[in-house]
Parts: sequence; C-alpha cells; structure tokens
Amino acid sequence: TWLSDLKLRLSYGTVGNQDIPAFSYLAGINSGIGYAFGDNSGSGGLVTGAAPTALSNPNLGWEKNQQINLGLDLGFLKNRITAAIDLYSRKSIDLLFRVPVPATSGTYEPIPFNTGDMVNKGIDFSLNTVNIEKGSLKWNSTLILSAYKNEVTSLGLASPINNGFTRITGGARRVEQGYPVNYFYGFKTEGIFQNQAEIDLHATQTAGTNPATSTAPGDIKFVDVNKDGIINDEDRTDLGNSIPTFTYGFTNNFTFKNFDLSIFLQGSEGNKVLNFNRWYTESGVSNGNYSKYFLGRWTGEGTSNSIPRAIQNDPNQNNRVSDRFVEDASYIRLKNVRLAYALPAKWMKSAKIQKIQIYGSAQNLVTITNYTGFDPEVGGGVDIGYYPQARTFTLGINANF
Repeated sequence: TWLSDLKLRLSYGTVGNQDIPAFSYLAGINSGIGYAFGDNSGSGGLVTGAAPTALSNPNLGWEKNQQINLGLDLGFLKNRITAAIDLYSRKSIDLLFRVPVPATSGTYEPIPFNTGDMVNKGIDFSLNTVNIEKGSLKWNSTLILSAYKNEVTSLGLASPINNGFTRITGGARRVEQGYPVNYFYGFKTEGIFQNQAEIDLHATQTAGTNPATSTAPGDIKFVDVNKDGIINDEDRTDLGNSIPTFTYGFTNNFTFKNFDLSIFLQGSEGNKVLNFNRWYTESGVSNGNYSKYFLGRWTGEGTSNSIPRAIQNDPNQNNRVSDRFVEDASYIRLKNVRLAYALPAKWMKSAKIQKIQIYGSAQNLVTITNYTGFDPEVGGGVDIGYYPQARTFTLGINANF
C-alpha cells in the first residue's frame, strides 16, 4: 500500500542533423584569376581564368545522433512523494569536420568529411514531495538534479581543432579526442618569480637579462608540463571546461489561508569560465583602465605571488591564456521569491469579481559564488563583457472577472 506508482521506461532512437553548410559536397572554383601566356617575359599578357580551390565530396551526409534512455517513475504514500530518474547515452556519429587535403593532390582548401564521434552521458533526477497538508496550511517541494559528461571519442581523419580568442594569445577552446568539446586549452601557472635565482632554476621562458625584453622578477612562472626545460606551446594543457558537474533547482511552495509563497533556488557546480574581462583590467600591458585589484601587483620581492609586474611590452607573455584567467563559476542563486495575497471572496460579490490577488516578487535576489565577474551564468563559458542578469522587483495585481 505504500507504493503508489512504479513504471519502467526504455526508449531508443536515431535522428539526423541536417544543419550543415549548404552545398558543402560541391567542388569550389575561384574565378577571376589572371594567367600569363606567352614567353617568360609575360608578353602574352594576363588572361582571366578560373582554378579549383576545393575538391568535391559526393558522399557527404547528415550527422547522426543515436540515443538510448532508461527511466524509472516512482510514487509513494498515495503519491505524496514522487520521483523520476532518467539515464541516457547519446552517441553522435559521422560528425562533420574539415579535413586537410594531402599536398600531393595540389593546393586545396580542407574539405568537409563525415568523420568523428562524440558521446554525451547523463542522469536527470526529479523529486516532488507534499511535506505538509493540514487544513489551510500546505507545503510542497520540487528538487531537480541533472548531470552529464561530454567526450569526443574520435576525430577520425580530422586533427585537433583550436578555436582561438581575439587579442588574447597562447590558448584556445580545443576539440580533441578524449576530452570534452571546447575545453579550455592553455598554460598552468605556479606563482611569480621573486628574484633572478628563481628564474635561473626554472625552465626557460623568454631568454635574456634585460627586464624590458625578457623574463624578469615579477613575471608569472609557467609550468613546464612536458619537462623539456622550455616553456612553449607544447606546455599547454587542459584547464577545465564550461560543462558543470551537475546543475540543480529547488522550489518550495507554501499556502496558508489567502497567502501564497514560492521560493526558487538554482545553481551549478564544477563549471569553469574564462574571465576575459580580467585580461583587460589586470593585464598591465594595455593603455585602458585597470581594476583596483591591480594595485596589488608585484612591485618587489615578496610583494605579490599572484599579480605580475606592470610592463608595457609583456616580454614574458604573462597575459597568455592560463589558469590565471580560468575561474570556478559554481554558484547558488535565489532565483525567484513570490509572495501573494488573495482578497477574501466575500468582498467580490458586489463587484462581480471572482478573484483579486496582490503580489510582489523578486528575481535574482542573492547569488553566492567565488566567480569574480558580474555573473557566473556565462553562455559558452567565455566572459567577454557578458551582460549580467538584472535584479528585478515587481508589484502587481491579478484580477479575474
């Protein structure tokens, strides 16, 4: 009698993704090219012609997504407690990547190929409870949790892809086998050089002894990942990604006589954000304004182990993409609070009004996070002046006639 509902669900399906550039299968031809005819002096003049720039791929097709879902619905105590659990795995196959053409075939642009696979695995969980239902007092709750993991399982014929950033160098959002799509790819740091002796013992970053043109005390110490004694692009590594470990939402609804109260909390855990704004306000190399945080920069031995010296030409490339700018963007937010009062029904008889409710609400009231930017909810995981969500207060009246 304690079990009200028990349902097992299983589904499987394959769908195609037709959102690929139109006519990608066709060969490309560039017209308007001038060719010289005649002897080596070009006395024959230039003649307008055309040349192939891309090879055709008549076998190009849609990307495909294969998904399997296993679900379980549960109800207890006459459905005072209900829950749903969904486990899913979606495999994307025949992903479209542009593949370089072998040089032996001529000079051609990379052509699109159905090659590469990707997997998304996750779990969705929801729990609904009726906590109190006594007279005019009611309290029910809803908890939602979601978690998933993304991995590029194969690039096929394609090579790793680096999607770089405007102005900021030394890193990218990288697509690579064995990693999540667009993970942050850059350098790890291990503090600030405090004196020349520390520089001499460390892997070479920018050789020389002139502080204006080489690594000097006050510069960032980058990790020699491959242990070859030189800091270069080969030392770039995984700095995290924008995919949360899990997200959640928690809603509580209270009713007492003519009062209604709703409180909604939401948050995420484990996602990273590249705070590009800090490159502008803490770089020490631009001519723009800086944040007050930069006042704590290195100015001498022992003054700072996190903010580098101010140097116009940045010979050490302190401001390359590194874990200095990649921040934990986990947060919990009081997303919405709404309080409403319904006027007594007896007041409505003469006015022929069914219901009047007065309410007030607040959105984005409080956010708890370690992220130093304006808003941890950054689309795509790169904060380039991302406009924050506004804190909004609303008063209103609902009337039913």
